[in-house]
Amino acid sequence: QNQATSPLFSDMASPDEAPNTRRCFLTTSKYVASCFLISLVCGSIRPVGAFPESASTSSCFATPPGTSDRSSSEIRLVWRDWASHDLSTFVTEILLKEFFNYNVIIVDGTSGSTASWGPEIVAGDYDLDMEQWQISSSTYSEYVTRDMTVLDLGAIGYPGRGGIFIAGADTLLAADKYADFYLFYQDAATGIANGLPKYGEIDIETLNGDEFPVCNSDWCSASDFEGYYVPPQCEGVLNDPNECFEIVMVRPTWDAGYFEQLTTNLNLKAVHGYYAGLMGDVVKERLAAGKPSLYYRWTPDPLVSSTKGLRLSYPDYYVGCAAGDTRRGDGPVSCDYPETTMRKLGSAGLSKLPQALYMLQSLSIQADDIEGMLANHTATGGPYTGREAACVWIKSNMDRIETFAPPCISQPLENPQTGDLVFDEDALECVATTVYPKSSFTFTCLDADNMGNADRSDVSLKIGMRGWTSIDLTSMLTAIMLKDMLGYTIQLVDLSASSTSAWGTEITNGLFDYDGENWQTAPDLPSYRTYMEEYKSVLDLGEIGYGGRGAMWTFKKTLEKTPLARYYKFWMDSTDVFAAGFPAWKDIDAPTFLGDTFPVCTTDVMSWCSTGALEGYWAPEQCSASPESCTEFLMASPTYDSAYFEQLTHNLGLQVIHGYYTMSGLTSLVKERYDNDLPTVFWWWEPDPIIGIVGAERISYPDYSYGCDSVNEKDADGALACDYPETAMLKLGSSRLPSDAPHGYFFLTQFQISLDRMTSMLGDHTDGGGTYDTQSAACKHLKENFDIYKAFAPDCISNPNIYPNVNIGDTVFNSDDLICEVIECPSHQMLAAAGTRVFCQNCSAGLVPSADQSACQFCPSGTAVSADGKSCDSCAPGTYAEFRGLTSCEACAKGSYIGSSGATTCELCEKGDYQDELGRTSCKSCSSTKTTDSRGMYEASSCKCPSGLFLSEDNSTCASCPEGMECSFGSEYKNIKLYATDDSLRIPMVLPGYFTLSSAPLAVFLCDDGDEEACPGGGPESCGNGREGLICEVCPDGQALSEGVCKACGVGPGILLWVCLPIVLLLLAWIMFHLGNDKITANVGIPLMCSVVVGLIITTVQSLALFPGLSVQWRTQGDVFSAFKFFLGNPQGVPLSCALTDSPVMLFAFRCLLPLLCVLAIVIVYSLSYLAAKIRGQTPWPYNVAHNTLGQLLQALFIAIGVLVVQPLRCYSHPNGMLSMSSFPQVLCWEVAEHTWIVILGVLVGIFFVIPFLTSCIMAVARAPHTRNPVGHYQRWRFLLYRFRADVWWWGIVFLVRQLALAFSTCVPADSPHWQITYVGVVTAAYLAAVCAMWPWKNSVLNIIDASSMMLLNAVIVSSGSFATTKEDDIPSFVAFHFILISCFSVLVALIAISIARHAAKSGPRGDYSLGLSPKTADNIANTWIQFVDVSSKMPPDTIKHCIETFNEFDVKFLRKCMASFQSIDSAFGTKSAPRLNTISHSSKSIDDVQAKVKDAEIQAKNEASALSNASPAIVFI
Repeated sequence: QNQATSPLFSDMASPDEAPNTRRCFLTTSKYVASCFLISLVCGSIRPVGAFPESASTSSCFATPPGTSDRSSSEIRLVWRDWASHDLSTFVTEILLKEFFNYNVIIVDGTSGSTASWGPEIVAGDYDLDMEQWQISSSTYSEYVTRDMTVLDLGAIGYPGRGGIFIAGADTLLAADKYADFYLFYQDAATGIANGLPKYGEIDIETLNGDEFPVCNSDWCSASDFEGYYVPPQCEGVLNDPNECFEIVMVRPTWDAGYFEQLTTNLNLKAVHGYYAGLMGDVVKERLAAGKPSLYYRWTPDPLVSSTKGLRLSYPDYYVGCAAGDTRRGDGPVSCDYPETTMRKLGSAGLSKLPQALYMLQSLSIQADDIEGMLANHTATGGPYTGREAACVWIKSNMDRIETFAPPCISQPLENPQTGDLVFDEDALECVATTVYPKSSFTFTCLDADNMGNADRSDVSLKIGMRGWTSIDLTSMLTAIMLKDMLGYTIQLVDLSASSTSAWGTEITNGLFDYDGENWQTAPDLPSYRTYMEEYKSVLDLGEIGYGGRGAMWTFKKTLEKTPLARYYKFWMDSTDVFAAGFPAWKDIDAPTFLGDTFPVCTTDVMSWCSTGALEGYWAPEQCSASPESCTEFLMASPTYDSAYFEQLTHNLGLQVIHGYYTMSGLTSLVKERYDNDLPTVFWWWEPDPIIGIVGAERISYPDYSYGCDSVNEKDADGALACDYPETAMLKLGSSRLPSDAPHGYFFLTQFQISLDRMTSMLGDHTDGGGTYDTQSAACKHLKENFDIYKAFAPDCISNPNIYPNVNIGDTVFNSDDLICEVIECPSHQMLAAAGTRVFCQNCSAGLVPSADQSACQFCPSGTAVSADGKSCDSCAPGTYAEFRGLTSCEACAKGSYIGSSGATTCELCEKGDYQDELGRTSCKSCSSTKTTDSRGMYEASSCKCPSGLFLSEDNSTCASCPEGMECSFGSEYKNIKLYATDDSLRIPMVLPGYFTLSSAPLAVFLCDDGDEEACPGGGPESCGNGREGLICEVCPDGQALSEGVCKACGVGPGILLWVCLPIVLLLLAWIMFHLGNDKITANVGIPLMCSVVVGLIITTVQSLALFPGLSVQWRTQGDVFSAFKFFLGNPQGVPLSCALTDSPVMLFAFRCLLPLLCVLAIVIVYSLSYLAAKIRGQTPWPYNVAHNTLGQLLQALFIAIGVLVVQPLRCYSHPNGMLSMSSFPQVLCWEVAEHTWIVILGVLVGIFFVIPFLTSCIMAVARAPHTRNPVGHYQRWRFLLYRFRADVWWWGIVFLVRQLALAFSTCVPADSPHWQITYVGVVTAAYLAAVCAMWPWKNSVLNIIDASSMMLLNAVIVSSGSFATTKEDDIPSFVAFHFILISCFSVLVALIAISIARHAAKSGPRGDYSLGLSPKTADNIANTWIQFVDVSSKMPPDTIKHCIETFNEFDVKFLRKCMASFQSIDSAFGTKSAPRLNTISHSSKSIDDVQAKVKDAEIQAKNEASALSNASPAIVFI
C-alpha cells in the first residue's frame, strides 16, 4: 500500500509518445527474448505458478455475447484483495472470457508485492494487472520504455488517492462549515466537543492485543505514548483531554509518515493511533454510535463509500512540494497527497493477441462507475460479490461496453462483404472491408505426360488478376503451373476494382497471396520498407523478368519514313514535324472526340493544366503564345506518370502541346490514326498489347541516370530533364507462402517471363490482335515453351520422389533452405524426411548408417560409434558399453575394471582390492592385513582392517581386537578420541558387560558378573543406570545403587544403619540369651529342636550365599542366591554408601566390624542384665550363659567371618590381565592401595576372630572329657557340645571346619569354575558321607535335615556345571572336573547306601562289630564302669528314673545295649546283679509312666548333682 508521493510521469516521456506497441514487439522480439533469457539466468525470473491460480468458470451471461473461439489463447489476470482491484479485474475477466472467449486464468497476487509488477509480469506469473499505482519512473523506464517487456495499456479511468477522511462529516460540518478544511483542526476543542475521539479515549492496547504496539517504526512515539505518533504540539498538553484528538490509522508503513508530517507541519492538534486490520471496525463502531472520526484511507475504497467519507482538504499539491519526503513523521512535507493515475499493465506477449490488446487499451472505468460498483459490493454492505457487481455494471452499460468490445471483435463475420466492419489487426481498429470477387481455377492445360505428380490440393493459393493484359497473362501462366505442375488449389481474385497501390494492405489482410507484376513499389520506397522490412507481412519474390516503362511512342511505319522522329531533338522544331505529317494543335478535334468528358486536364485535376483557349491541354511556355506552331502529343490522363513527360517537354524546349483523351479515348484514337496511317506520338507503357498492335517504338530522351529524377516535383514546371526509367516488375507474395506452400514459394521465386515471351503472348491475345483469350494464350505459350518453364518447376517439386523412395544421388527439395539439391549424404549420414522434405541427417547418438544409408542402426552392446560416425568400434580394455546404441564406450567407474575388449559391463573389484582411477584393466590390492568391506571399492582409504581387527595407534598394522571388544570392519584406534562427538566413526567397540577407560581404551575390564545394564558397552567409559567410575561400580555423589540403578539417597539408609542396626543387635542378643540357654537335657526337646533346625537352615542359606561368588554364569538362580548374601553380612538393597561412604575400604571395614559389634551387643545386654538384677535384687545372668550366648552368635557368623578373611583374596581376572575384587570390582587386586588395606583388614579378621575362635573351640572340645568342672564347662560351651550325641561330642569342630572350607571355595582357584565346583562338591560330599556314617545329632530328624541340606548343596553345585564356561585352554580342567565329580558322587552314593542299610539293620548307632580292645583300654573302661555302678547304687530310684527320662533316643539304645551285654555276662558268670538290671531295663521300657514325676525330682536331681562334683569327670560327662 506504499503509494507514490510524486506524479507518475513527472520525469519520463508521456505514454502518448510511446511507439506503437505491436510494431515494437515485432521489431524487437529477438532482443526481448535475449533479455528474458539473461534475466532468467540471473535469477530475476521466477517460475510460472509462483502464485495460486484458478481457471475462470463463473458466467455473467447465460449465453455469452462473443461468438469467436479464442480459448486456445490463455490470459493470466492478477487479482488483488482490495475492492477496486477486485471489481476492475472481474470486469476485465468477463469481457475477455464472455465477449472475446479467451481462456482466462485468475492469479491470486495477494502474497506478492504490488511494486514487483515488473519481475512478476516478465516471469509469467501473470499477464495483466488492471489497477497499478506502484509505478516508479525507474521501474517504468526499465520494463516499459527500455526492455519493452511490459506494455502500458493506458489509465484505467478512475484515479487513486490516499487521504484523511471524515466519517460522520455531517455532525462536524453542522458545527462548523470549515470542518473539511485542515485549519479547522489547529484547535481540537470544537471537534472533540462534537464527538471526535480524545487522545486515549479508544483503548488502543486492548484492541490490538498481542500485536500492540502496531506503531513500531523508529519515528513512532515511545514510553507513555507507545502505539501512537504524537506531534510536538501535542506532547506537552496530553494531560488535558480537550487539547488533541485522535486520527485513526492503519499501520505506520502505509504512506509512511506522509500524513503524520502534515499533522506536525500544519500544527494540527491531533495524534495518530494505529489499529492495523481493526481500523475499519473502530471507525464503523463509532459511526454507528453517532460519533465522527478522522481516519486514513484511499479512494476508491469500500470503507470510504460505506462511511460516506469526506476527504479532508490540505494545502494543494504542486509538482515538487513533496520532494523532501523522508517517509517519517518528522519530515518536511506540508502539501496534500497527490492524485495517482491507476494504469493497466500487461505482458508484451499480449501484442500477439490484437483483439485483447484493443479491448484492454480502450477499456475505461470512470470514478462514477467504480463508486457505483462499490455501492453494490459486499465490502460496503451491498448484495453482490466482486464478480457479481462487475456483471451488473456491464449489463447496465452495454452501449459503453460496445466501444470496448465492438461486434467486429466479439462477433466477427464469417464471410464479410464489401462495406462490413472487420478488425484490422495492424491498425487495431474496426475498418470497412472490401471483398474482391474470386473464382476457383479449374482449367487444365497440360496433358498427363507433362503434369506433375504431387498432390498439394489441400493448400489453396489466391492469385491476383488486375484487368490489364500483361499481368493477367503472367498470373494465368503462374496459376496453370501451380495447379498442373505443382498440384495446388488455385483461386483467381479479381482486383480490377482495387488500387495497385493498396497491394501491401491487401496481401497483409489475406485478400490474395500473389501479385505477379507490380511496379508500385521498390526497395527505396516507404511502402516497401513498411510491409517487407517492418511488418514482414509481404515477401519480395524477385523480378518477373520483363521491365515496365512508360514512354512517348510513335508508329514504326512512321519512323521508316522519318527515322529521326525517334529522337527528342526532332521535336524542337515544328517545321520537320509538320512536314512528316504529325498533327498540329487542334488538328484533332478533342472536344468533339471526347464529348462530355472534355476537358480531361483541368486545374481541378492538376493545378498545372492550361486554361482559356488551351483548356483541356497543357502547353509549355514555348507554345503558349502561338499554340498553332506546336504539334500535339496524345496523353491519357494528367495524373498518369505525374507530369513526367510534361517536364521533359518543358525543359528540353520541345514544340509540343499535350492533349488528354482518357485511357479508353486514347486507345481508340491511337488505333484509329494507326489504321488511317496518320503519324502520331502518344503516351503508353510496355508491355501492353497496343504497342504490338500499332508496332510502336519509344521516343528517346536524354539517358536516365541514377538520381536524375530526384528533382521530380510531379509538376509540369518541374526540373526533370532525363528519360523515364525502366521499372523493375516485382513479384509480391504473402509471408505465409514459405510455411504454407514452400514448393510454390520456391517456384514463384524462380519463375520469370522475358519481354520477348511476354510480347509473344500479348500478340496471341485478343487484346494484341490475336485470337486467344487470356487463359488460352497463357496455355498455348506454356506448351510452346514448356522446357523453358519446366526449369522453374523442376522434378524435385513437380514430380518429387516420395520418401522412402529416395536414393542417394536423387534431387530433392530442401524446404528449410527452399532449394532443390542433389542428395549426396556423407558416409556418416542417412537419408531422412520430415513431411515431404528429404534431407541428409546425422544418425542419432549411438547409431550408424546402414550400408545403403537408408536408415540408421544401433551399435550393439560392447561397441560404440567410431570417431567418424561411420561404423561401430569395440570398446577398448578398461571401457564398456552396457547397452546398444551408445555414442562412446564409458570408462569403467572407480571400483571396477575390465581387462578385455568389447565388454558390456565392468567387473567389480573383489574384496581386498580397490581401484581409484577410471578406465582401468585391473584393481589394486590392499596391504596384507587390510581388506575392503565389500566389492567395488574405489578409494585407497576403503582398505581397512577386517572384522575382528583394528588399525593400531600408529596406523601401521591391523591388530587383534582385545577380548571384551568387538571390532567391526574399519575400526581404527585414532577414532576412539573422536567417538564422543561423532558416533558414526568405527572404533574397537566395548561389548556389553565390559568396560574401558578413555586413558587406556584397549585395556578391557570385565564388569561385575558381566552386567550388561551397568556396562552397556560402546565407547570408553560407557556406563548405564546412572553409574560411573571404573567398571561402572560407583554412583554420583548423593546417590547409591538400588536394584542396580543409581538413585538419590534418602534418610532411610542412615536411620537403618545408625538406629535400627543397634536395636536389632541388642534384641538379637537378648533373644539368644533366652533361647540358647534353657535347661540342659539329654533328650532333644521342642525348643532345642527348633533352635537347631533354624541354625541348620541359616547355615544352609549362608552356604548358598557363597555360590554367586563362584565363577559360574548363573541364570535366574543367581539372583536368588545373591539375595542370601544378607546372611553373610552383606545386606542386599541397603545403600551403605549413603549412610557411610562409597569407599570400598570403609565398606569392607564396616563388615569386619560386624562381629565386634555382635560381641559388643552381648556385652551390653549382659551388663544391662547385671544392672537390672542389682536394682531388683535378683540374680544376674551367669557368666557361663553369657559365654555360651557369645559362642552361639560367633558360631552363626563363622562362615560370614570366614568369607571376610578370604574376600580380599577372591579376585577375578580381566581381559587386560588385571584382577578385580569380586566384592568390589572397582578395586584392582594387588594394584591399588585400597586392596592392600582390604587385605590387611581380612588378615586382621582372620587373626583376631577366625583363628582364636576356632582354636578355643578345638581346645574346649578336647578338654570336655577331662575337665574338672564339667557342669560349668558344659554351660560355657553348650553351643558346641549340647546338640550332638555324647560319643561324638567333637562334631561341632567338624561343623565349623566344613563352614570354613566352604568359605574358601570362591578362591580355590578363582578363575576356574570347574575346580571351584569340584572343591565345593568334594567338601559337601565328604561332610554328607561323614554325617551318614556318624549320625552325630541327638535326634534322627536333625541328622536327616543336616544330610538333606548337604545333599541340596551338593545337587545345586553339581548342576551348576552346566552353567560353567570352558575356555579352550582349560579343557584338561574340564575333563578332570567331570572325573572327580563322578568319582565323588559314586563314593557318596555307596556310603549313603551302606549307612542306611547299617542303621536299618542294627539297633545301635555303631553296630555290633568290634575291633577288639587293648588291656589298658579295657582297664580304664572297667574302672570307670565300677565308679559309675558305685555312684548309681547310692542314688534313689526316682533319681535314676529322672535321669533315664531325659536320655535321648541314642542314649536309651546305648543303655539297652549295655544292659543286654551285662545281662549275658551276668548269666555266664552267675552274678546277682541281674534283677537290678532288669528293673532298670523295665523302668526304661516304661519311660512314659515316669514322665509325671519329672518335676518332683528336679530339685532332688539338682541336689544329687552336686554330689557328683567329687566323682570322676568322665562319669560326670557320661
